[in-house]
Amino acid sequence: MTDGYAVDLIRRKITHEIHVSTCRSFRGCRRRWDWIFRQNLYPVTTAKPLEFGVAFHKGMETLFCPTTWKFPDNVLLALAEKAFVEVCEEQRKKYLRAKDLYALDDDDQHDYDERIELGRGMLRYFVERQLPAIRKEYVPTHVEVSFDVPLLDEQGNQIYCKCKACRQLFAKHGGGRWKGNPLIFSGRVDLIVHDMQGGYWCWDWKTAAQLSASDTFLELDDQVARYCWALRVGLGLNIRGFIYHEQRKAFPQPPKENKNRRLGRLFSVNVNQATDYDTYKAHVIEFDKQAYEEGCYDEFLDWLKVAGTDYYRKFTIYKSDYQLERIGEDLLAESLDMISPNLQIYPMPGKFSCNGCAYQSPCLSKNSGLDYEYTLETLFEKQEPYYRRNRPPSTEKAEKWGS
Repeated sequence: MTDGYAVDLIRRKITHEIHVSTCRSFRGCRRRWDWIFRQNLYPVTTAKPLEFGVAFHKGMETLFCPTTWKFPDNVLLALAEKAFVEVCEEQRKKYLRAKDLYALDDDDQHDYDERIELGRGMLRYFVERQLPAIRKEYVPTHVEVSFDVPLLDEQGNQIYCKCKACRQLFAKHGGGRWKGNPLIFSGRVDLIVHDMQGGYWCWDWKTAAQLSASDTFLELDDQVARYCWALRVGLGLNIRGFIYHEQRKAFPQPPKENKNRRLGRLFSVNVNQATDYDTYKAHVIEFDKQAYEEGCYDEFLDWLKVAGTDYYRKFTIYKSDYQLERIGEDLLAESLDMISPNLQIYPMPGKFSCNGCAYQSPCLSKNSGLDYEYTLETLFEKQEPYYRRNRPPSTEKAEKWGS
């Protein structure tokens, strides 16, 4: 069980945190993992005018806020658009400060304006086409909930880490007798909802240029699966699985108008248009009703209904009690490997893992016996771990510990 010493340190954030990103990095390449998560070396980066995913995420968070969930759809949309634009503006100002600029150049401004319109259109599409059906099935209970779940051994006792970083963290913020920092699994969940049967679901939303063709990869995904385990242990919720929400980085628009009427049609039937069945049909009925009634658009509308572009997909992945128990066991085994004092550090090269890796240059230097430390000093900067540095205040907090 988690004793009073551990609970106090967890409350004060004097812990050894394990995150999904930590685990994935560890499995991907131990050398890179060591540089990032033990030496805290991060590439020197420059702010961007717009981090679209972050801003859109804020809009979706606003839509699903439990305290405003019963507001009319149009009010929720207005709040979500406002939140999205405010984050975009914060990012733009941060970029200008970092670059010491007065305004964006023409290309950056054009891209920024387009992305603003894209985000607002995607939010509008979601509220108009998807939100009504979701309201009938689910009710949000927590949004942007963080959790710190103690990792216990097979006898149910708190596991402690005594690595160098833990000792330094305790010396900086602790005090008194030290027996190690509690090993915990930490993270942040986009959304928790409950269904009309009383079950709870962990909800994860993503934006993508192309939507996933199937849910096979999700059955093996460790991120949300481990989140489900943590929420059952940390919050004591009857977690049944997770819902993976994908939204295309686009939204359906009215069809393009032909320069001249073709085969009786005023509007284009080009299959590459960013439109869908409902949008296209409503538009031609309003602006080319006679041609619609004469069947000029029937073939294209049939194609849109069967093979047209999808702008949203929702996958529901169930997790049984047995699966959640195995997930917890695997997480514990992996975490113990990471904090082992006998852990060996070595590179794990691969065609896909090395391509585009930010640590490729110092890695090649070390392999060649060159001064890789100089490369690390010039191209990277030592910072607090990203999960401490970028930890925002949580809307909700998982306070009920497992035992």
